Amino acid sequence: MFDALLGPMEEHVPCSRCSKGRRGAHARSAPPCEGWVKINFDGTTFTSCVEGGRGVVARSSSRACLGWAFCWLQESVSAEQIDAIAAREVVCLAACSRCRAVIMEGDYASLLLKMQSIDVDLSIIGPTVGHIKMSGSSFSHFFSFVCYTGNRVSHVIARSTRAFTVGSFVAPNSIVEVCISI
Repeated sequence: MFDALLGPMEEHVPCSRCSKGRRGAHARSAPPCEGWVKINFDGTTFTSCVEGGRGVVARSSSRACLGWAFCWLQESVSAEQIDAIAAREVVCLAACSRCRAVIMEGDYASLLLKMQSIDVDLSIIGPTVGHIKMSGSSFSHFFSFVCYTGNRVSHVIARSTRAFTVGSFVAPNSIVEVCISI
């Protein structure tokens, strides 16, 4: 079902902001190979811990921003749940856009491990993880861990959800400029 694990583990690039210096972590998100689309996703909780936001940004091999999406979540259980919902958005957008090859990149390592596992996840996010696995089987993909600093754009988009509530998968010039500058 899945084409690769969490990315090439031998390509470890240490990041001073990664607390554990995880193998496979990148300080800056590298562009995907030609023909692939890299979709970064991130979730965030707000001070109330009941509200959250998810952000998703898609880039081509030339680092061009292909689009973005975000949504404010009024009720959330945990940061892992919000990231799982953001990952589900990645799969839905990739399937709707008819992407043939996608790298799903996030900064929540335990969630990425659950999504690549062949086992059924019995945690609270299990149904979401199951949906990701089922929907992702229609295209080539693999999961990649990126350090928080390499996931800045999707995190900023997720943090912006409180002001805008919902956004669509489009690429306005202002977002393209942010993506290119980071």
